[in-house]
Amino acid sequence: MPVSPPSVANRSFRSWILVSTAWILPATLGAVDTFAQITVSGGPIHWREVAFSFGDWMFYGVLTPFVIAISRRFPLAKPRLARHAAIHALCAVLFCFAWAGGGTLLSMALGRRMEGNLLAWYLAWVFTTLPFGTAVYLSIVGIEHALRYFVEARERDAQVARLSDQLTGARLAALQAQLNPHFL
Repeated sequence: MPVSPPSVANRSFRSWILVSTAWILPATLGAVDTFAQITVSGGPIHWREVAFSFGDWMFYGVLTPFVIAISRRFPLAKPRLARHAAIHALCAVLFCFAWAGGGTLLSMALGRRMEGNLLAWYLAWVFTTLPFGTAVYLSIVGIEHALRYFVEARERDAQVARLSDQLTGARLAALQAQLNPHFL
C-alpha cells in the first residue's frame, strides 16, 4: 500500500518545530559561555545566570515560528519589495521588544537581581538586544526565503522533467501514427 505524502500543514508544523529546536545549540553554548566566564573570573557559580542565558536564547526559539510566518506572509520580492522590507524592519524591532520582554519575565521568574525599576531594566534590555536581535530576525527571514526559493526551483525542475516526458511521449505517439497507415 503506497504511503501518502505528509500534508502541507503537517510538513509546515514539522519544519517549525525543527527550526525552533535548532535554538537548543546556541542556548547551550550561551549557558556554557556564561558558566565559563563566571568560572574564569573566579566568582561563585550563579546558576540563575546560567539558566537565564539558556532560557533567553530558547525564547527566540519560541518566536522563530512567528518570524517564519511573517516572512511567508510578506515575501521580499517584487512588486512590493520596499513595502515588505519596511514591514520586516518594523517586525525586527518589535521582536526585539518581545525578546527583551521574555528576558525580563525570565529574569523575574529566576529571581535575578535587576538594577533600577522594572521599566528601566526592560528598556535597557531592549537596547541590548536590538542590534543582535535585528540581525537574528533578518537571518531567519533570509533562511526562510532561501529555503522557499530552493523548494520552488526543485518544483520547477520536476515540472520541466514532467513536461519533457510528455513531449517525448507525444512525439512517439506522432511517429507511431505516421507508421500505422503504412502497415495497413
